[in-house]
Amino acid sequence: MDLGGKMEGEVEIKCDADELFQIGSGKKAHIVPNLSPDKVSKLDLHEGEWGDHGSIKVWTYVTEGKVGTFKEKVIIDEENKTVHLTAVKGHCLDLYKSYNIIYQIIHKGETMSSKSL
Repeated sequence: MDLGGKMEGEVEIKCDADELFQIGSGKKAHIVPNLSPDKVSKLDLHEGEWGDHGSIKVWTYVTEGKVGTFKEKVIIDEENKTVHLTAVKGHCLDLYKSYNIIYQIIHKGETMSSKSL
């Protein structure tokens, strides 16, 4: 089955926008398994440095009781607080020809918004 399309949404989160961008862009991504150990058991840097444009990370996660891995390449736009994640390897590529997530962190006073493009 080949599914295609685009999904867009916006989520308002009460936290520091810069801190969330640092986690999402990879500079502090290594803390994610500590934040959600039942969902993400491990996160490794495969290529580059944490938070570098073009770095590649490998996630080990659990979904529906099954352990899987997902390898992604990270493209970072610091100026616009935008992160583009592209699947390099993983189960999602069995379902889709390509898998891309683009999100932008937008500071809104005490809250901020994460917009998926």
